[in-house]
Amino acid sequence: LLAECSAAQWRADVILYSSAVSSCEKAGAWTQALRLLRDAGEHGLSTDVVLYSAVVSATQKAGEWRQAMWFLGELGHKVVQANVITISSAVSACEKGGRWQEALHLLHGMANSELQPNIVTYNAAISACEKAAQWQLALALLQALSANLLKPTGITCNALISACEKSGEWQRALLLLAQLRSRHLQPTAVSVNAACSACEKRSSWRQALSLLVQAEEQEVRLDVISFSAVISALEKAAEWEQALRLLRRLDDSRLLPDDVAYSSAISACGNAGHWCQALALLAEMSERKVTVSVITYNAVLSACDTGSRWQHAFEVFGNLHRRRKRPDIISYNALQSSCAASSHWQLAVWLLMEAAGQRVDADAITFEMVLLAAEGGGASKEMPKLLPSLASVGLACCHGAC
Repeated sequence: LLAECSAAQWRADVILYSSAVSSCEKAGAWTQALRLLRDAGEHGLSTDVVLYSAVVSATQKAGEWRQAMWFLGELGHKVVQANVITISSAVSACEKGGRWQEALHLLHGMANSELQPNIVTYNAAISACEKAAQWQLALALLQALSANLLKPTGITCNALISACEKSGEWQRALLLLAQLRSRHLQPTAVSVNAACSACEKRSSWRQALSLLVQAEEQEVRLDVISFSAVISALEKAAEWEQALRLLRRLDDSRLLPDDVAYSSAISACGNAGHWCQALALLAEMSERKVTVSVITYNAVLSACDTGSRWQHAFEVFGNLHRRRKRPDIISYNALQSSCAASSHWQLAVWLLMEAAGQRVDADAITFEMVLLAAEGGGASKEMPKLLPSLASVGLACCHGAC
């Protein structure tokens, strides 16, 4: 439309430019918004705070925190005074860019002006602290907004719970979740997920399971992440039966288990020595067309190793290759452990060569497993003969171990 005005030699006014910039803002097209702002200035139009706010908002949606800060600096050189919306957008841009210190600087700078931060400003600053695991600062901001007679929203509480979760402050996370009711706020999947994840990190599986049950009773719309976090907590406690039951409850909730949920359940089975169940879950993932990550394959390989099923482990390894997944050192070491337990030293040496071919660097565990396999297979005397070829793939350090 602006191009048509120019072609027809019509003079566009600031209202038309504001509408065009607003369209760019909604699309996150900050470069186009900046061009329009400069174009308006070149045409001698008096740019107002609405126009600048739209440009800053466009940079915020694109996560361009540097540009947002620059625009605020530009405002300082003009008669135009930044408003709460402009600064809130800049704080949000800093939050998206992981710049919590800049976000707090902007917030505190408002105290030196006549501007009063609103809940959007505080939420953006708290979210910035949450991403940086700065839980103490996040809680301080909660006190500050309350002192300014602002009421926290669900977004506020979700960010606070997540900040505590990231910092390992699981008890504070649970306390904040419990306080939602007293603040007349309804828990969401985001808040429940963060609290469950906090419990998972502390291996408090009973607490995590209790949170899930309470959330269901409160009719919170849970998602796969909710269940995956609790299954992961159960995995760490080797509560494989509970993990499987929870995996099945996903179907009852009409949610399709993802790779994370399956991987945790497989690890739970493997830790408890139930390798057969781990293999069954891997097959189920294939049937349900759930994408299998290397992490999940590693969990199955580890389960086979724990169950002394080296043949099955190599079958899974072959499946991993057929799926065009790239094994990592954890994959190879799980197989090396199986070789050591079954004294298959030739396979152990082959795996070393295979890992080198895949450009996966062996570590001390790898070398130890190879030597154990050789010792168990009565091939310790063979190792010196293999040293030249092992050295060619960067394994000369085996010489000292031999």
